Amino acid sequence: MWPYSEDQASSRVQRVLGHLQNFNGENVSKKFESAEGLVTAETNSGGSHLNSGYSTITWDSTLGKPKTGQPHLMPFLLPTKYCDSNHKLITEQAKAILGSDSARVTTLEAAVLIRRWIRENIIYVLDKRSVLASETLQKREGMCTNKANLQIALCRAVGIPAGYCLVHISKNAYEHDPLLDEVFHVISDPTIHCYCAIFDEKRNKFVRFDATEQQTLSKHHNLLLDEDEETGETYYKEKYVVGPSSPVQSNIDSLLDYKPKGKIKIYDSLRKRQNDLYRKHYRKQSN
Repeated sequence: MWPYSEDQASSRVQRVLGHLQNFNGENVSKKFESAEGLVTAETNSGGSHLNSGYSTITWDSTLGKPKTGQPHLMPFLLPTKYCDSNHKLITEQAKAILGSDSARVTTLEAAVLIRRWIRENIIYVLDKRSVLASETLQKREGMCTNKANLQIALCRAVGIPAGYCLVHISKNAYEHDPLLDEVFHVISDPTIHCYCAIFDEKRNKFVRFDATEQQTLSKHHNLLLDEDEETGETYYKEKYVVGPSSPVQSNIDSLLDYKPKGKIKIYDSLRKRQNDLYRKHYRKQSN
C-alpha cells in the first residue's frame, strides 16, 4: 500500500513505469548496458554460477538452473541493492525452508514452499519501501512491497527466476483489515499493490505468486487472494483489481528509492497504533 494524494492518481501509472528498469537495453542500471550483453550463465554438477560483469553469484541448489540461450532470465536471478538475495541470512533461510529434500522438489514446488513461509511468518504492517530483503527477514514484518521483495530474494537464492509486478487495487481491499479510520482516509483510491511473480519452467512463463495475505487453513477462507487450483497461482480477487498488472520487472530499486512529491505522510504515532493492531490481529489469526 503506497498512499498518495488523490490528485496524483491519474498519472501514477505513467510515473511508476517511468522509473522501472526493464533490462531490455533501455532505462536500466548503469551496471548493465544490456542484459544480454553482460550477463552470462554457466552450469555444472557442483552448482550454478551467474556472471554479471561485476560479480559472480553461486548457489548450491539444483533448482531452476539458468539454461543456455535464455539470457533474458538472468536479471531475474541476480541480487540488487534491495533484493539482496546473496545475503547470508537470505541464503540460509531459503535452504531452511526447502529442507533436506531441496534437490528433489520442482521449481514450482519450491516456490510454493517459499510463498507459504512468507504468508505464515511475515506480518503485514505499514513500513517504508526502501528496506532490504534481509532487513525484512530479520524484522519478520513489512507491507506488500517488503514481503514481495523478500519472497523474490528467497526465490533467487535457490535459483528460481522471480520478479516484481505492480497493479492498482481498490482501497476497499483494506476493509477486512483491522484498519484505523485515520489510516483508511489517507489511502488513495486506487492504490498500488506490489507482488511477486515466478518463472514456471513447464509453462515457460511468469506466473503470479502473491503472498500478501496471511496463510489460512483453507484457500476458500482467503479474503483477498484467489488461488488457481491447476497452476497454483495466487492473485488478488477480481473485485479489488483496477486495471491490468505491469510487466514483470527484475529490478525496481530506483522506484523503491523514489520519493514522490505530495505523498501523504502517516505520522509515526499513527503508524505505531496501526501496526500494533496488525500484530495483534496476526497473533489472533495464528492461534
